[in-house]
Amino acid sequence: MRKKLFLISASILLSFFPLAAQTLPSLLVGADAAALGRAETVVAAEADAFSARNHAASMAFSAETVSAGLSYGLWQPSPGRILAFSAGWRPGQRFAVGLSGLRLGLPAYEVTSPNGTVSQINETYSPKEYVLQLSGAYRVLDGLSVGLSAYLCSSFLASDAHAAVPGVDISVSYAGEAFRAGAAVRHLGGKVVYGEGSSAAQPLEIRAGAGYTFMQSLSLLGEADWFPSCGFTGSAALEYAWNGNILVRGGVHYGSGPFVRATYGSLGLGARLKGARIDAAWVPAGKTMRNTLLVTLACGF
Repeated sequence: MRKKLFLISASILLSFFPLAAQTLPSLLVGADAAALGRAETVVAAEADAFSARNHAASMAFSAETVSAGLSYGLWQPSPGRILAFSAGWRPGQRFAVGLSGLRLGLPAYEVTSPNGTVSQINETYSPKEYVLQLSGAYRVLDGLSVGLSAYLCSSFLASDAHAAVPGVDISVSYAGEAFRAGAAVRHLGGKVVYGEGSSAAQPLEIRAGAGYTFMQSLSLLGEADWFPSCGFTGSAALEYAWNGNILVRGGVHYGSGPFVRATYGSLGLGARLKGARIDAAWVPAGKTMRNTLLVTLACGF
């Protein structure tokens, strides 16, 4: 009975939020506007306040000793509501630690009975997920660092379909004067169990990418992500920094099917002033993600 209710709830949720076709969508959605403006090219991006969430190894190369950020956004379609935070601390030249968290609120759906009929009392349920993640990075060589993140993801799919599962991400980063590269294996962990007979694997993901900065102002980034169970994605982005304070971003992202991140195009704009930063990103093109919005406020010193 619980398995049947779980399957009914999941099918209804999928009709609102296609990313839910992949287990634990909170592990896959973007958490900050700068990354979304670059079409989620993160493994070769410069370190920032959200590196603890996006790519832990890059924290060791942060130009700031302490950084922190807060994001809010609407993830289409329907939309899902994202609230996220991330912070990092680099106490020395080689070691850094970070903490991040995310809440993903999914659209409400009508509660169904075990036989699949809609409740007569107009009862609804709003699925939600939470992720809390602790990250560390160590610079093993001047230009090479490794990172490890441990997280706990809690998923509330229905009133009687709850799950909590731990996992780890392993990452590596290279940073030269102009060239950067990175790779990661993400979402290593046990199965998500919502109830007896209702379990699914975490969305294992392997990412690799590179970036190059021309004349300290124009950055070109590319990334490929492979989901062994269901397909692959690829993204490319440009980021231009004017006078070091105004940043303009644009990117394209391709997804090979319905069970990975969707195909879309994104735009972003950011500003920096005396350690403070504000970023905004918008998705103007994409079948499922069009009009996704994210805004991030961050600071560092």
